[in-house]
Amino acid sequence: MKLYPHQVPDFPETNHWPDILRWCVMVMNEDCHEYHAMTQLLAKCLAQEGLSRGEVSIAERILDLIQLDFEIGLLECQATPYVDLNSVEMGGHA
Repeated sequence: MKLYPHQVPDFPETNHWPDILRWCVMVMNEDCHEYHAMTQLLAKCLAQEGLSRGEVSIAERILDLIQLDFEIGLLECQATPYVDLNSVEMGGHA
């Protein structure tokens, strides 16, 4: 899923892993090496109503990387999208 900058959600105000993992999956780049791991952790967290200690350790490590990328502005969802003014969506004009 590709979000535009105005669609990027704020980091959750709760400390609940489902909320945090959802945010991570929403903002991280889909080609990130950790994307699949985070989607798996989110699925497990929702199915099992939580994470094991080992899974929390993995999630925290990946979360730190995502938050750093977010703070620096390296995530694709933070980039201003290229708008082709001649595209069908733009009707050939701005």
